[in-house]
Amino acid sequence: MNHEYHWNIINPSTIETSDTTDTTDTTDTTLYNLISGTSGQTQSLLMNSFWQNYNDLTNLVDPDAFSRYEQSQDRDWYSLLLRVCLLAMGLRHINVNESTLCDISGEGRESKLHRAAKNYLERGQGDTNTFAFAQALLILADLECGVGRTESGWMYASESTRARGTLSSIEAIRFSLQTSDEEAQARARILSCCNFYDQFWRISFVRPIGLGFTGLRVPKILQKLSSEAAISCPSSNMLELRSAWLRLLDITSRITTDMESKLRSPKRPAFHKLATMDTELHRWYAGLPASIQWLPNNISEARLSYFILHQHYHSLLILVHWRSTYYKTYEEYDDGDDASLINQLSLTSRKICRENALRVLRTMQACTKRFDCQNMPMITVQHLMIASTVFIAQTLAGGNGEEPSPLEEVEYLAQAFSKLSTIFQLAEEPYRILSSMIPNPGSVLGALQNLRSPPTILHFILKPFIHQELSSV
Repeated sequence: MNHEYHWNIINPSTIETSDTTDTTDTTDTTLYNLISGTSGQTQSLLMNSFWQNYNDLTNLVDPDAFSRYEQSQDRDWYSLLLRVCLLAMGLRHINVNESTLCDISGEGRESKLHRAAKNYLERGQGDTNTFAFAQALLILADLECGVGRTESGWMYASESTRARGTLSSIEAIRFSLQTSDEEAQARARILSCCNFYDQFWRISFVRPIGLGFTGLRVPKILQKLSSEAAISCPSSNMLELRSAWLRLLDITSRITTDMESKLRSPKRPAFHKLATMDTELHRWYAGLPASIQWLPNNISEARLSYFILHQHYHSLLILVHWRSTYYKTYEEYDDGDDASLINQLSLTSRKICRENALRVLRTMQACTKRFDCQNMPMITVQHLMIASTVFIAQTLAGGNGEEPSPLEEVEYLAQAFSKLSTIFQLAEEPYRILSSMIPNPGSVLGALQNLRSPPTILHFILKPFIHQELSSV
């Protein structure tokens, strides 16, 4: 997806507004100078990176509408803050060794563009009652989490749920389902992205961003909007991908709601819930249109979001079955439980988890044949972390003589996390743990005992296992 832009950035110091303070002028001018000091060629490079590597999955910003409102300088839909956030996100997915990017790349994972956007918000700037502000918050939330500031990332993502186009406009969305109104589309895009990040934070950190609506099924509304083509798509394939993603997010929301209470509980899961969620996931997978099924022709030509979709599906199956694996974490059965049945279910769940962990890896391998790790969105780290827990648990359990050693998978994951850690701080800890297993698989327990903060899915899944290992010593 390539878009040509004509730079028409108005210097904020020339705009006369009655409610603009000197501080706002100064801060806006800083953003203006940063943008105008970047060549048009570099900006085109960064913007195209944003559309291809971030927006293709999240569908947060309409490219054509953004270009149009940039020309008109409509403050409801366009702002310097949003522009800087788009450029910063585009920069994250580009090799910054290019000489043309050195001036804006900064040090480490945080670019000068990212830092400028964060400073702008820390000064309390920006019109919070605009679509552009809500979009900027979501992008900045992702950037913050990427550099390791998960608390501020969570705060920005949470704040976006209270910005225009989300909570305050839910009823407007509900009554706009039969329209293709641009404002309804914008609300749907923002709400969809809020829902995406809500699920990301629920799974990665077991901490929702607050997107909870009483009596309202958000994914269902978005699914209806998508099915009626209220969210415009340039191709039927893209529409099918987005519709499938929205349906999968609907299932994800139910899995994570159950997961939040169960991850901290030593009690065994209700098997009827497991069976229900497993059935829903398989029904979703079986219903995928031919153009986005896991087929050789699709794999060779698919866009990045296609691979992320399939990774997410296999990751969810692991989460659904994990609590039934009963390695050494859950050994207390209720009176009257059939021990042989529990054991059989445990073996079945272990097999399912391993099969899907392998599929996450194979999907990643297929993806990296077409895309560089630099192009990957942050949710890729989440998927690989979930797959890692399966091989770590297998190593800690010592195997049963039937399962092959996971060393080859561990080596691949360590390499993948090593590459991803150059842009995502979240990848550092799993890399440290997995790399320690390569020379000595038994060292994983020591590495896990030093899990860092903030807690991630690794903590919540593997901590109970570690505690039982320690108590048996």
